[in-house]
Amino acid sequence: MRIAYFDCFAGISGDMALAALLDAGADAATLVAGLKTIPLPAWELHLTPVRKCGFAALAVTVTVGGEPAGHAHAADRHPSAHHHGTRFPDLVAAIRASELPDPVKERGIAVFTRLAEAEAKVHATALDAVHFHEVGAVDSIVDVVGTVYALHLLGVERVICSELPTGRGTIATAHGLLPVPAPATAELLRGVPLRRADVEAELTTPTGAALATTLASEFGASPSMRLLRTGVGAGQRDLPFPNLLRVFLGEAPGEPLPATTVTVLEANLDDLSPQLYERVIERLFAAGALDVTVQPVQMKKNRPAHTLSAICPPEATEAVLDVFFRETTTLGVRMSEWRRVSLAREWIVVTTPYGDVRVKLGRRDGEVLTVAPEYDDCLRLARERDVPLKEIHAAASALAWDRVRGGGS
Repeated sequence: MRIAYFDCFAGISGDMALAALLDAGADAATLVAGLKTIPLPAWELHLTPVRKCGFAALAVTVTVGGEPAGHAHAADRHPSAHHHGTRFPDLVAAIRASELPDPVKERGIAVFTRLAEAEAKVHATALDAVHFHEVGAVDSIVDVVGTVYALHLLGVERVICSELPTGRGTIATAHGLLPVPAPATAELLRGVPLRRADVEAELTTPTGAALATTLASEFGASPSMRLLRTGVGAGQRDLPFPNLLRVFLGEAPGEPLPATTVTVLEANLDDLSPQLYERVIERLFAAGALDVTVQPVQMKKNRPAHTLSAICPPEATEAVLDVFFRETTTLGVRMSEWRRVSLAREWIVVTTPYGDVRVKLGRRDGEVLTVAPEYDDCLRLARERDVPLKEIHAAASALAWDRVRGGGS
């Protein structure tokens, strides 16, 4: 199991979390390409190596129209119950409209829902009345969804956080000066172990608190793991100590590969027109099948036929079964349950002489055992460049292995 441990000795904010994960190896090109599918005003993500109290780290800045979004003004980074800016339902709709993987969308929305619920509670208002500053909303979406997507790209299955320091003093918001931690932050941190930090600054922001309390399964000391990578994200302010967030990526020791249960559905077909198989297979995938195969078989009375097989998660069984009966001529379907073991997976992007190709990496105990260039990317480039598909596939595979062996994956 891939674990991410956030060492929040200087607190946590959305930009610090995103920067730390990018510094730990999340592919920036893939991340930005995915986030750009969210319908937002034009924005850019800037990655800047910095030093905080002599320690190297990565800082991220989001700009909208060439201007920094949100980080320059603390008020932009706190949701508001006032009726201006981006409404919470509109923010959720924008995330759902993206082309990001469904688990990334849902976890990103879960973070914003928790943040909006805290804001609504402290202002005694409805959830739909919570607004995000127009420019700060872009910054928040990139930080939050970017952090969730980075964890997804790195194959992280479990998140653990250290105790959280809040700082002290006051912070300027759309509601005026508020004490640290801000009311919404305090609401988010209910039940979370806090650590005293005697510095006049907001160390844990509402966005950081929402990320930590939504994504982390527990808070406390670093777990036992085989350390694979580290990343260091920088905060915007200069403090008397390094304003940094560290992330440790590792594999839980001595654990077998995770096994999941899948349902296998099969039917022997000797009277289905070959012209219909394309539609049947299309419908099976749409119903939730993970894979579909067709194999030639010899049936009774020496009839040539085909065995149609579909593998699906248990929750999709009924929908897949319905396709078998509606779209084929079978009168019966065999069903069985199997245990399936999968490698931990993550995505990178490699730049071939023909263009960019996404590549899926398969890991076991942190070691990359397989690389798989995305077929659709290779096919598109083969058509655009009028070159053999196998050349693009081979080039992408070679580049992926080079990056893996060079430690850059």
